[in-house]
Amino acid sequence: MAETWLTPDILDSELTIPHFKLHRKDRLQQRGGGVGIYCHESVLARRRTDLETDLELLWIEVSVSSGIVLVGCCYRPPDKPVAFWTSLESNLDASVHAPGKKVLATVMLGDFNVDMKMNQSPMAIRVTDLFNKFGMTNYVSSPTRATTLTESIIDLFLSTCLLTGPCEIAYLDISDHFAVLGNLSVAGFAPGRTSSYRPTRRIHKINWDTFNSDLSVEQASLLAIDDVNTLASSFIASIVSTLDKHAPVRMRRNRDRRPCPWVYDDELVACVRERDRLHRLLMKNRCNDDLHSQHRTARAKTRKLDRSLKNTYFIQQCQTSDQRKLWSVINTVVGRKKQSHTAQVPISDLSKLFGDVVHDPQRPPQLCSPSGPMAEGAFTDFSVVTVEDVASSLKSVNPFKATGSDQVPSIILQKCYPTIAPKLTRIINISLSSGEFPLSFKLSHISPLFKSGDPTLPKNYRPVSLLPVISRITEVFVKNQITQYLDSKQLLPPTQFAYRKLHSTEDALTYAVDRWQMARAERKYTGIVFVDMSKAFDRSTMPPDVADQEFADDIALDCSNACPKQVCASLSSAVTNLAE
Repeated sequence: MAETWLTPDILDSELTIPHFKLHRKDRLQQRGGGVGIYCHESVLARRRTDLETDLELLWIEVSVSSGIVLVGCCYRPPDKPVAFWTSLESNLDASVHAPGKKVLATVMLGDFNVDMKMNQSPMAIRVTDLFNKFGMTNYVSSPTRATTLTESIIDLFLSTCLLTGPCEIAYLDISDHFAVLGNLSVAGFAPGRTSSYRPTRRIHKINWDTFNSDLSVEQASLLAIDDVNTLASSFIASIVSTLDKHAPVRMRRNRDRRPCPWVYDDELVACVRERDRLHRLLMKNRCNDDLHSQHRTARAKTRKLDRSLKNTYFIQQCQTSDQRKLWSVINTVVGRKKQSHTAQVPISDLSKLFGDVVHDPQRPPQLCSPSGPMAEGAFTDFSVVTVEDVASSLKSVNPFKATGSDQVPSIILQKCYPTIAPKLTRIINISLSSGEFPLSFKLSHISPLFKSGDPTLPKNYRPVSLLPVISRITEVFVKNQITQYLDSKQLLPPTQFAYRKLHSTEDALTYAVDRWQMARAERKYTGIVFVDMSKAFDRSTMPPDVADQEFADDIALDCSNACPKQVCASLSSAVTNLAE
């Protein structure tokens, strides 16, 4: 990151990204400036302050198998004099030839405020000559900053080693600078070694009494915070810091396959050991007929017992009312694997597509109230949430729910609900009274899920977001109060069966069949239209009210004919017009 605008009063806990460590160098005297680098926890990296000077340049040393990789992040203000390049050249020369491990590659990132798109300008030529002197190549060829009038290449990606693919530019709506992405091919570095490990925590080793005590101390300062965003971020940071103290992140090696649960039976383990013992003796004396016979008998006994335990295990697993678990067992038995599609689309295209969905220019800035008669007593304020209700929700959290972007496991919320509930209740009540949802609760992990069609087209992927568990708990309280109001005022139509308690698809089908039978008894025609929307919430470019009205008008005009074929044709034409 170049020109971070960070100041010492902004803590690292406010800038936390899960599984990443932040290295930062702030500008202390003036506004703006500053650089920073996020390093994944699986990478062995350390800050090299001995290589840094008064320039806004941050150096990180990444250790690999046979040496190190120097990564620098630099920011050059637009008003910097020409002497900046002389100082940068001296710093680069001192860094590359510094005593220590062998430097396998040097990487330089940052905003230099020199438009490399105009590669024939005197300043661009000087920058190119400077980095060519150290064997560094700029791989950015597309604009990295765009305004309504201009486009420029001022954010550079320079390296002494080659890229394994093209250098991509990803659109980010949080800045007018775009993100630069690239994969380096460093000699002597085996990326497969890091990919076979994953970060884990030994949560089962936590002493929960001590954990609750330390968490209470960490959250003691939250009572003095009134801003909902600061309060929420500090609340999450207190849990994570306590978790790091009691169950620090460890890198665990991934296994190729999950062990079969039934193989840990004591009798089966004894049979396997006896079979292997006889096999080793047989390899030493192959002419012994008694060993041959004993080994065959032990092998047959082990195979028979393994099959029996396996059958018993899967029979027990099938005796469940959970349909998802049942189908998982069935797929395991028959060997059916879920088809997985790795995204074959550049991340920049997916980022732009998903960003356009969130920031739709046709979406109105404010939601309008639905048309039609409204009941008296409009919904104005949320009621206060009690600590008992929040504690009950935390206590009933599924400990196996996926961890969100806050890196707070569900089991922590369940085990520490007496300590967490009062603070979380305060956050929820402040959020409801102020009408502001905490920003840290909105952060989510977004994964592209393949739908169907060509996997190389971005439109065939849909974003799936994983929100923090705390965010979902807050949503439940909002949803319950709004639903209670709608039910009490009878604002929901009786024909709405989705997202309502005690309503299901079976009720909708029963209602539809009953209407069809009544129409048949009255000797009327019944037209049924099944519409499969590929994007349920983007069904039309026009406003929903206009689309629905045109759809109703088409039916009213064309269904006046008594012929059933013409009625069906009218319905089909109306649906086609609506979809287009």
